[in-house]
Amino acid sequence: MTPIKTQKYKSEYGLELLRIAEGDFVSASALYETGKGRKENVGYLAQQSVEKSIKAVLCFKGVAVPHTHELAALIPLIDPILNFPYGLEISDLSYYATVRRYMEGNYDLDDEEVGISLEIADAILSWSRGIVE
Repeated sequence: MTPIKTQKYKSEYGLELLRIAEGDFVSASALYETGKGRKENVGYLAQQSVEKSIKAVLCFKGVAVPHTHELAALIPLIDPILNFPYGLEISDLSYYATVRRYMEGNYDLDDEEVGISLEIADAILSWSRGIVE
């Protein structure tokens, strides 16, 4: 297996990633509110908001960022003193950015699951704002 590449960015890039994460969250929320389109896309945008929020904090703190969408690879890089509001259980959101993004599958998401993904994204976005801004 090829190791995941990492890159250290200027800390200011954390602010840009945070703005992009906010845009992903707004898009996910708007799509959810309309009730149109695939629910998986709401989950995908929520996952993207979480991923970019975490990467924003890592950049801001001077941590080399892995080039991956896997939340399970990002979460352990967060300094425990930063009190990340979740644990590895949210790594299931990565499924929205991979398999669910490209396949219909046999599993239908319900509104509760999609709503939870938005709640998680909102909480992590707020956590990230409190560090980066």
